[in-house]
Amino acid sequence: MSPSFFDATLHSDTTADATAHVALPPLRETPTELQAVAAGKKPAAETLAAGVFFLLALTVVQKSVGLTRSIVFCRILTPEELGRWNLLFNFLVLMAPLAVLGLPGSFGRYAEHYRGRGQLRVFLRRIGISSILLTLLATAALCLAPERIAWLMFNDPAQVNMVWLAAAALAPMVLFNFLDELFTALRRVRVASIMNFFNSLTFACVGLVLLLTWSADATSLAYACIAGTSVASAGALVCLRLAWKDFPQDTSILTHRTMWSRLLPFAGWMWVTNVLGNLFDIADRYMLIHFSGLKASAAAAWVGQYDSSRIVPVLLISVAAMVGGVITPHLSCDWEAGRRGDVSRTLNLILKLAGAALLAGGVVILCTAPWVFTVVLAGKYNDGLAILPWTITYCAWFSLMLLAQTYLWCVEKAKWGSVALFLGLLANLGLNVWLVPQFGLVGAVWATAAANAVALCLVLWLNAREGMQIDRGVIIVCLTPLLLGLGAAYGLVGLIVLACCVWNTTWILNDTEKHSVLQTLAAGREKTLVMLGAKK
Repeated sequence: MSPSFFDATLHSDTTADATAHVALPPLRETPTELQAVAAGKKPAAETLAAGVFFLLALTVVQKSVGLTRSIVFCRILTPEELGRWNLLFNFLVLMAPLAVLGLPGSFGRYAEHYRGRGQLRVFLRRIGISSILLTLLATAALCLAPERIAWLMFNDPAQVNMVWLAAAALAPMVLFNFLDELFTALRRVRVASIMNFFNSLTFACVGLVLLLTWSADATSLAYACIAGTSVASAGALVCLRLAWKDFPQDTSILTHRTMWSRLLPFAGWMWVTNVLGNLFDIADRYMLIHFSGLKASAAAAWVGQYDSSRIVPVLLISVAAMVGGVITPHLSCDWEAGRRGDVSRTLNLILKLAGAALLAGGVVILCTAPWVFTVVLAGKYNDGLAILPWTITYCAWFSLMLLAQTYLWCVEKAKWGSVALFLGLLANLGLNVWLVPQFGLVGAVWATAAANAVALCLVLWLNAREGMQIDRGVIIVCLTPLLLGLGAAYGLVGLIVLACCVWNTTWILNDTEKHSVLQTLAAGREKTLVMLGAKK
């Protein structure tokens, strides 16, 4: 995995979960794994069940901490300070993988490759040394032009102190990402999960203490971010030192030419993907800063209002990303076995169910939003409440795009997903330049919603171009998030109509799909009863 737009999107609210992950093409079974299956041993998926459960449980706890933290920070901070923190953090999310040219992102692909050839230690040393040097260069660049960076980040050259904080936070964040990528690649998923948990928890605790006892502004959160990544990285370094002893000694020579000629093309592709994805996620906020025509403080307040509208909707993306990670190996297995039609049918069903779930989730969020914004957030983010419907709309479209592009991973055409993102980014920038000066904050959200719709349509078209049979129900369901942008009432009516169509017609789900869903629900009910001890 590597830092990218997926979790950058998830974490671009008031969180400081500094890493982000992009789904890599599913790994093929190794000869050892195939031999184990042939010998009648349990497949890897079964032997790793406990680890997967641990990861899922920790992820739920971490997301709960993140959501609570985001709400509390929004309650304490003014919209201006919340916006300033959001701009700083998004800049760091963009810079962390950018600074090291995506090199740590190669761990997931090449760690086992070089381990098997007795060259793991030298591979890790070279990536580590290169990452250190590149991080020092990036930090120096920030320090040499602080006023220009302040203008880029905040449209305010006077915010030099925030640039110094960004420079101080960059190295800990790069180190955290580096270690997270490494432990994930080495299949020490528990260590990586605990790293992320302690980063999130430390950031929340330190941030809350500083906000309440020192200064209720973005500076406190910047220091908390540094503390979170540093504490988590320190613990991970101890684990790495212990794990290093178990790494096999190098048994063959790895020349620089051989290593870099193989590594750099892959790392470069990952680097481009990360940059495109992160820019796709954060472009609208920086367009608000530079094209709204407002003073820097007022524009930062708009960014804060925007950020408040994303606190809950980004959870929809989080769930979609988790589902995408789960279904990709299964779809890939069907593809490798030659069951191409099954891949299309399965993904069609998943998109339709996900679309219906996103519509239902959006309706719930919209119905509860007035209370959340008025009572929990103390009425400070009324502009965020006003744009919430369209924020949910584009989060739903982005979630569907994440799921749809798993088909491109299966057919090993992931580069086309980057093309879709690039064209979506161009649409986002162009529409923001046009709409922000005229409509302000709501114009930025409209532009982002339209850009996500463009990206989703492109991914579906590319899927069809590569052989996916997209049925009528997918198209209908992908249009339903538009109703959320019109308000809770329209979304609720759309949800009722959709449920009636599913129940009484085959416009959305055909008979085979309905039977499959009912079977899955029945099996899930049986497993739940067994787990609860109600049934043996």
